[in-house]
Amino acid sequence: MDAETQLGLILVFGVVGFVVILLVVPRLTLNKKKYALQRGGAKRLEIKWSSDKQKIVVTLDTKQIGILEFTTDEEKSRGKTVTLPDGSILNIKLGLDAEASGIKGLTFAPDVTLNGKPVPGSINDPGYKLDVAVKNFYWGGVINIISGVFVLSAPDLAWYYIFIVIPTGIIAFWVGYNLKRLSRTALSVGIGLAVFSGVTFLIVFLVTLSVNTGEGICGDLFDLVDTYLFIDGLNKGFKAIDYLENERKEMTN
Repeated sequence: MDAETQLGLILVFGVVGFVVILLVVPRLTLNKKKYALQRGGAKRLEIKWSSDKQKIVVTLDTKQIGILEFTTDEEKSRGKTVTLPDGSILNIKLGLDAEASGIKGLTFAPDVTLNGKPVPGSINDPGYKLDVAVKNFYWGGVINIISGVFVLSAPDLAWYYIFIVIPTGIIAFWVGYNLKRLSRTALSVGIGLAVFSGVTFLIVFLVTLSVNTGEGICGDLFDLVDTYLFIDGLNKGFKAIDYLENERKEMTN
């Protein structure tokens, strides 16, 4: 393995390791989470779970209002309820936070609903899924821009990074920014970005096979990660926008 290939692989694994440290490690050590009962409101509700994830303590406005114990799989899937002081019914199920890390079963979070609707910020809340989609596009942008460093060691591919890779990263940032604002135009651009990323993945993969360069190997990996992030972001974005738009209309009526 030549020096350029080693440098490229070190950079790829460095970026992946950085993402894992930022997104995954804090969630593995966290054993409580706060929620707002209404979107945009104060986070008055706190749910804290034991290390074995079989006991949950529910607090509202710093006052404990319930302790729930889950001893069977049926209880975990069905959930248990707590009645709030205003008569609202809070239901809590034990689940796996597959949305935050993108790796199913890696981190834990409860599934929380209030009167049958997802609590803002809980794992099945469309707003939460949209936040994950936005982060996907931001991370895709970061990966594209960082990969531009290969221009220094791959002069033959400089045009590719300058005119394709880095602009794609900038567009990914734009999509994430506007997706947060429920822009359907951003979703449409995101579709094109996902298709484009998938096509470039195939092209770089073929280049890697033909010339066997370190830059090709790393570009291949970068484009594969980008394609996954963009497609996963679009999936969550489409599901979230209609729900959030209807919620806003209900709040203004």
